[in-house]
Amino acid sequence: MTISQAQYVDLLFKNLQGVAKTANAATKSASNESIASPAFLRGDIVWTQSNQIPSSAAVVSGVTQAYLTTNRIQCTVDNSVPLIPPLTGVGQTWLTGLSYWVPAEFGSTWGVKVWIDNTGASDPTTTGTQIFSTGIGGVGEFYFDCQAGVLNFIGETVPAALTTGKSIFITGYRYVGLLGVTNLASLSVTGNITAGNVIGNMVVSSFSTTGNVTGGNLLTGGLVSATGNVTGSSLLGSVVSVTGNITGSYFSGNGTQLAGVLADRGADTNNWNTLTIMGIYTVNRTSWTGTVGTPLDSQVYVGMLEVKNSTNTAIEQIFYPGNVETGDEKIQWNRANWSGTWTHWIKIVNDYQTIVAGDF
Repeated sequence: MTISQAQYVDLLFKNLQGVAKTANAATKSASNESIASPAFLRGDIVWTQSNQIPSSAAVVSGVTQAYLTTNRIQCTVDNSVPLIPPLTGVGQTWLTGLSYWVPAEFGSTWGVKVWIDNTGASDPTTTGTQIFSTGIGGVGEFYFDCQAGVLNFIGETVPAALTTGKSIFITGYRYVGLLGVTNLASLSVTGNITAGNVIGNMVVSSFSTTGNVTGGNLLTGGLVSATGNVTGSSLLGSVVSVTGNITGSYFSGNGTQLAGVLADRGADTNNWNTLTIMGIYTVNRTSWTGTVGTPLDSQVYVGMLEVKNSTNTAIEQIFYPGNVETGDEKIQWNRANWSGTWTHWIKIVNDYQTIVAGDF
């Protein structure tokens, strides 16, 4: 027995209401259906950056892409569908070959525009004819599927302007951002993040929480931010900002954002009094002219400055001239507690048996 149009409509209406169809509309209206059937949402194609789509149509780098004027999309005919009229007519269904067109759901200036123009036209927005989904006089109604990028003349009639040698053109914007619940641009949580592994590694570019972050491995290419504690076996991130404690077996990175770590800090500054973060600084000068807090006793201006400190309060600076070391002998200048004066050069011999000498 052929399924009636009324049954199809009842099925679709009940699906929209989020309930399963168990009987026809005369027996059970949608409000009387009791079995829930929520819409199926595929996690792998969720637009995870759709919150960055503004209310007015615009290009957002990495999120939306424009197809306007000469960058229009010329559609191709779906040859699996009969022509209108059959055999001698024009296409009933047209394909953009691109998915995820931004619909007008995001704002009235979004949504695609449809044009008819000569096949190969450079800019149909100036030489073509715009058509609308309602058609004219009951002819040429169409539906554009934004997800699939497919236009179908749903009433099985085509506009008079669409003749042999003409094509359908689409202008609008597509979503080109991240897809899927496992690909998050950022994760902001007001509670705690707890997991076996919290893995971003350039997929989750950052995550933040006002609670605690706890996981076996915490890996991200961006910011780890928490007002609580961060605990993990391995911690990897471009920046870790925590007002509580960070606990981990391994911290991967160059350590430049961590206090109390003897990391490579790059070139020194003219004012050594500002070098408060523990680390190694490269010294490459031709003189001490214009500098503050430097070892003026040294006649050598290249080498390495080692800053040892505690909680960002300098307790010692050590300058190792770059060309006065031979074998196990090394010359250095020490400045303790930023007293403003340096020791005369100290000669280190045989594993830190030191000899204090005069000017070098």
